[in-house]
Amino acid sequence: MLKRLSLLLFLALAVVGIPLAGLAQATFRQYTYVADSGGGNVATITSPAIIVGAGDLVYVSCRTGFGSTKSIVVTSSPPNTFTQLAIQAGGPGSQQSSYALNVRQGSTTFACAPNAPAPYQSMIVLDYGVFPNSAAFDKQVGSTTPAGTIYTSPPFSTSASGTELIILCGTVASTDYAFAEGSIGSLKTTLRGVSARLLKGPADAGCEDALSTVSQRSITARITYATRQPWAATVGTFVLKAPPK
Repeated sequence: MLKRLSLLLFLALAVVGIPLAGLAQATFRQYTYVADSGGGNVATITSPAIIVGAGDLVYVSCRTGFGSTKSIVVTSSPPNTFTQLAIQAGGPGSQQSSYALNVRQGSTTFACAPNAPAPYQSMIVLDYGVFPNSAAFDKQVGSTTPAGTIYTSPPFSTSASGTELIILCGTVASTDYAFAEGSIGSLKTTLRGVSARLLKGPADAGCEDALSTVSQRSITARITYATRQPWAATVGTFVLKAPPK
């Protein structure tokens, strides 16, 4: 009887989202954004400050209105080390994702700086609470596509048989309509951030994620927009290790 009650308590805590000791996990904490269309060329954009936890994983998606942008560098204050994923330059402009592992604790701002000033930029910052030194980058894919209401990534596989955090961030050439969740393989996704104050509000960029607990083989990631648009998007995956026992 006691064993059965313990199992029921375990399942109840998992359902309500309370972290369970011994399991690899990534708790989504918050997002912030900035979108600048000031009319002239902009050299860099800086996000509002957010409070990040020690060891957090931070994933930043930057975009410009130029499809010819060659690189968008992410920095933070106080400084953290960001690693760039491949830039996607196409019809809606250029989109590039970067990530930082084991960030410093405290109030932090983030900046996107393209290799040349651009007339329009936006940024989404995603903050995940993970156990310190427990996350490692695994895979990336990305592409640009012709106009459509759904972006579908190139196929990819994950390396780990354990937990992986999979993040998709994409941008379109419109600020008039809303993003919605798509799918990652057979996994249900959650919309985590957009380049606007409201998740379901009009925006030009959006990010979603999913947690996988088994290795994935030749899957695609999808996200939707309320009207047909060309896309530029990136998927990044992260292996999550369980905390020490």
